[in-house]
Amino acid sequence: MGPATAKRIVQHFGLETLQVIEQETSRLREVPGVGSYRVQRIEQAWQEQKSI
Repeated sequence: MGPATAKRIVQHFGLETLQVIEQETSRLREVPGVGSYRVQRIEQAWQEQKSI
């Protein structure tokens, strides 16, 4: 995800952002411009980063 998308996600969810990414990834579709493909990519990247 790029900086513009990240900014929109944080603006939308605020302090809940990490919780949404961790536990309710499908809610990312609430953010304008974030579709199901991008949600899949974010979820995949999050899982990869957690394992490092």
